[in-house]
Amino acid sequence: MALSPRFFRWHRWLAWLVALQVLAWLAGSFVFTWLPFTPWVKAEDSVSQPNQPLPPDWAAAVARHLQHHATARRAAGLAAACKPPRTGACSCRPRVGPDATA
Repeated sequence: MALSPRFFRWHRWLAWLVALQVLAWLAGSFVFTWLPFTPWVKAEDSVSQPNQPLPPDWAAAVARHLQHHATARRAAGLAAACKPPRTGACSCRPRVGPDATA
C-alpha cells in the first residue's frame, strides 16, 4: 500500500502544530520557573479560617478511632469500613451473607 503525497503534507503540518504546542508548553513552564509568580496568585478571598474549631482532644479521639479501626479489620467477622467518630461510636457491623469469610 503506497501512501499519497497528500498524506505526507498533512502529516508534516500536523507535526508542526504539535511541535508548536510543545514549545509553547515548555516556554510557559520556563517562565513560571524563572519568574516569582507568587504575588500574581491571590486566593485570600477564596480561603478562610475554619468556622468551627477542633475540640481540644481531637488528636486523641482520632488515634483511638484509628486503633479501633485497625483492631476491627484484624478481627474475624467485622466490616472494614467505619464512620468518623462524631459521637464516639463506630458503625462497624458484623458481616452477614456469602462474603462473610472474605
